[in-house]
Amino acid sequence: MRKILIITSLILAMMLSVCSAEQIDENRWYWLTSTDEQTTYVDKYRINYNKDYDIVECFLLVKIPAENRIELIRTFFDYKSSTCTFYEGYVYDMNNDFISEINEPKQFYIMPNTVSEEWALYISALSGRTK
Repeated sequence: MRKILIITSLILAMMLSVCSAEQIDENRWYWLTSTDEQTTYVDKYRINYNKDYDIVECFLLVKIPAENRIELIRTFFDYKSSTCTFYEGYVYDMNNDFISEINEPKQFYIMPNTVSEEWALYISALSGRTK
Protein backbone atom coordinates (compact mmCIF):
# COMPACT_ATOMS: atom_id res chain seq x y z
CA MET A 1 0.00 0.00 0.00
CA ARG A 2 2.82 2.38 0.87
CA LYS A 3 4.55 1.68 -2.47
CA ILE A 4 1.32 2.47 -4.34
CA LEU A 5 0.98 5.77 -2.47
CA ILE A 6 4.59 6.71 -3.22
CA ILE A 7 4.28 5.78 -6.91
CA THR A 8 0.98 7.65 -7.21
CA SER A 9 2.55 10.68 -5.52
CA LEU A 10 5.48 10.64 -7.92
CA ILE A 11 3.24 10.33 -10.96
CA LEU A 12 1.00 13.16 -9.77
CA ALA A 13 4.03 15.34 -9.00
CA MET A 14 5.42 14.76 -12.49
CA MET A 15 2.05 15.54 -14.05
CA LEU A 16 1.68 18.75 -12.07
CA SER A 17 5.20 19.84 -12.96
CA VAL A 18 4.21 20.09 -16.64
CA CYS A 19 1.72 22.83 -15.85
CA SER A 20 2.37 26.15 -14.21
CA ALA A 21 -0.07 28.53 -12.63
CA GLU A 22 0.04 30.79 -15.67
CA GLN A 23 0.38 28.35 -18.53
CA ILE A 24 -1.05 24.91 -19.24
CA ASP A 25 0.67 22.52 -21.64
CA GLU A 26 -2.07 22.23 -24.27
CA ASN A 27 -0.43 19.13 -25.73
CA ARG A 28 -1.15 17.33 -22.48
CA TRP A 29 -4.05 19.13 -20.78
CA TYR A 30 -7.39 19.40 -22.60
CA TRP A 31 -9.65 22.24 -21.53
CA LEU A 32 -13.05 21.02 -20.29
CA THR A 33 -14.90 23.93 -18.69
CA SER A 34 -14.43 27.36 -17.15
CA THR A 35 -16.47 29.43 -14.75
CA ASP A 36 -15.81 32.71 -12.95
CA GLU A 37 -14.19 30.68 -10.17
CA GLN A 38 -12.32 27.80 -11.80
CA THR A 39 -11.03 26.19 -14.96
CA THR A 40 -10.92 22.42 -15.38
CA TYR A 41 -8.67 20.35 -17.65
CA VAL A 42 -8.21 16.62 -18.25
CA ASP A 43 -4.85 14.94 -18.83
CA LYS A 44 -5.09 13.56 -22.39
CA TYR A 45 -2.26 11.11 -21.73
CA ARG A 46 -3.90 9.52 -18.69
CA ILE A 47 -7.41 8.65 -19.88
CA ASN A 48 -8.11 4.93 -19.46
CA TYR A 49 -11.35 3.34 -20.62
CA ASN A 50 -12.46 -0.02 -19.23
CA LYS A 51 -15.10 -1.29 -21.66
CA ASP A 52 -16.02 -4.27 -19.44
CA TYR A 53 -17.26 -1.93 -16.71
CA ASP A 54 -17.95 1.14 -18.89
CA ILE A 55 -15.74 3.28 -16.65
CA VAL A 56 -13.20 5.94 -17.58
CA GLU A 57 -10.34 6.74 -15.20
CA CYS A 58 -8.64 10.09 -15.73
CA PHE A 59 -6.86 12.94 -14.00
CA LEU A 60 -8.52 16.34 -13.71
CA LEU A 61 -6.61 19.55 -13.09
CA VAL A 62 -8.69 22.30 -11.49
CA LYS A 63 -7.28 25.82 -11.27
CA ILE A 64 -8.93 28.05 -8.64
CA PRO A 65 -7.13 31.42 -8.85
CA ALA A 66 -9.19 33.24 -6.21
CA GLU A 67 -8.12 30.62 -3.65
CA ASN A 68 -4.54 30.48 -5.02
CA ARG A 69 -4.72 26.72 -5.56
CA ILE A 70 -4.58 23.93 -8.09
CA GLU A 71 -6.21 20.56 -7.48
CA LEU A 72 -5.04 17.43 -9.27
CA ILE A 73 -7.68 14.73 -8.88
CA ARG A 74 -7.82 11.08 -9.94
CA THR A 75 -11.38 10.74 -11.22
CA PHE A 76 -13.66 7.92 -12.34
CA PHE A 77 -16.66 8.34 -14.64
CA ASP A 78 -19.00 5.35 -14.35
CA TYR A 79 -21.32 5.51 -17.34
CA LYS A 80 -23.48 2.55 -16.24
CA SER A 81 -24.44 4.20 -12.96
CA SER A 82 -24.09 7.80 -14.25
CA THR A 83 -21.72 8.74 -11.44
CA CYS A 84 -18.49 10.64 -11.12
CA THR A 85 -16.08 9.91 -8.28
CA PHE A 86 -13.21 12.14 -7.20
CA TYR A 87 -11.11 9.33 -5.80
CA GLU A 88 -7.88 10.92 -4.56
CA GLY A 89 -5.69 13.87 -5.32
CA TYR A 90 -3.41 16.66 -4.25
CA VAL A 91 -3.78 20.37 -3.67
CA TYR A 92 -1.00 22.82 -4.61
CA ASP A 93 -0.70 26.58 -4.52
CA MET A 94 -0.20 28.49 -7.75
CA ASN A 95 3.58 28.17 -7.32
CA ASN A 96 3.22 24.36 -7.37
CA ASP A 97 4.01 24.07 -3.65
CA PHE A 98 2.22 21.15 -2.00
CA ILE A 99 -0.65 22.09 0.36
CA SER A 100 -2.56 18.90 1.15
CA GLU A 101 -3.88 15.54 0.01
CA ILE A 102 -7.43 14.70 -0.99
CA ASN A 103 -8.11 11.33 0.66
CA GLU A 104 -11.88 11.16 0.94
CA PRO A 105 -13.59 9.92 -2.23
CA LYS A 106 -16.54 12.08 -3.29
CA GLN A 107 -19.15 10.56 -5.55
CA PHE A 108 -22.06 12.34 -7.21
CA TYR A 109 -24.56 11.67 -9.96
CA ILE A 110 -23.95 13.04 -13.43
CA MET A 111 -27.10 15.10 -13.84
CA PRO A 112 -28.43 16.43 -17.17
CA ASN A 113 -27.41 19.96 -18.18
CA THR A 114 -24.64 20.23 -15.57
CA VAL A 115 -20.90 20.76 -15.68
CA SER A 116 -20.36 17.12 -14.71
CA GLU A 117 -22.37 16.02 -17.74
CA GLU A 118 -20.17 18.20 -19.98
CA TRP A 119 -17.08 16.60 -18.45
CA ALA A 120 -18.53 13.11 -18.91
CA LEU A 121 -19.32 13.77 -22.58
CA TYR A 122 -15.91 15.30 -23.38
CA ILE A 123 -14.03 12.56 -21.54
CA SER A 124 -16.13 9.84 -23.16
CA ALA A 125 -15.15 11.18 -26.60
CA LEU A 126 -11.47 11.56 -25.66
CA SER A 127 -11.34 8.02 -24.25
CA GLY A 128 -12.60 6.39 -27.44
CA ARG A 129 -15.75 5.19 -25.70
CA THR A 130 -18.33 4.42 -28.39
CA LYS A 131 -21.57 4.01 -26.43
